[in-house]
Amino acid sequence: MKSFENYSQINVAVPRYSKPLPEKFDAPQIESDFRQFQERHLQVTPKRFVINPEKGTRFRIKSLSKYTQDVIVTCHSFLFEIKKARRQIGVTSQWFHVFGKDQEKEFEIGMKGDEVGRGDREMGFLIAFTVPELQGLEVVKPKNTLFPDNSFENLDHCEIPFAAGFLEITHYKSRIAGSSSRPKRFDTDREWGIEGTKLLIRTASHSWHYHGYYMDRLEAETETDGIRKRKIRFAKHFYKKAVEEERKKIEKSHGGLQMMVR
Repeated sequence: MKSFENYSQINVAVPRYSKPLPEKFDAPQIESDFRQFQERHLQVTPKRFVINPEKGTRFRIKSLSKYTQDVIVTCHSFLFEIKKARRQIGVTSQWFHVFGKDQEKEFEIGMKGDEVGRGDREMGFLIAFTVPELQGLEVVKPKNTLFPDNSFENLDHCEIPFAAGFLEITHYKSRIAGSSSRPKRFDTDREWGIEGTKLLIRTASHSWHYHGYYMDRLEAETETDGIRKRKIRFAKHFYKKAVEEERKKIEKSHGGLQMMVR
């Protein structure tokens, strides 16, 4: 069996359909329908993903299907994370469980912790490009604020356009990894097919099994100092990335001549 080093090697892109899907899909029918939650088989409360940065916010999922369901909640965010997640890689945290009919479970989303690590200490510069959240904001060097090296891991794959990020909920008829019909019995990593790995669960699929999918953005209930600092860090990352991409384009247009960057 082929081994995978990271999530991006196995996860498929989130489908953005432009035409109706077959009726056996319990999923959004057109791209503009992506924000309408498909409640036929799952009930989620509260419906809006607004997070209290101080206390976190708890959400409840109830399965309405007559079949046992595999339910996967995936948070892609630089501000928030699923607490007690079963899997976490950088900006992505994941909670997944098997649900019987009418069964309910809870999960919590809260602020990421500012772990002390080998971070970027020099953050004092003025953002000279347009970021709607940070227009006119001068970035200052925070005191003793460090971010872990892996803060941005998996970011290139999930491509969150803003620091708060988004939440995905996927559900489908339960089955043991590698089987097309046998439902999970014990909700173990072995049955999910990830035992002994750090892989995340696939959250979107082009296969034609019956499943539901929902995605919506996360929001902070209030703006805190910690949130502002993380937004600055997030904006700086994209600024550096844009500069690097522009440098590569210029080098390519000059026949591979390397630029001296101060």
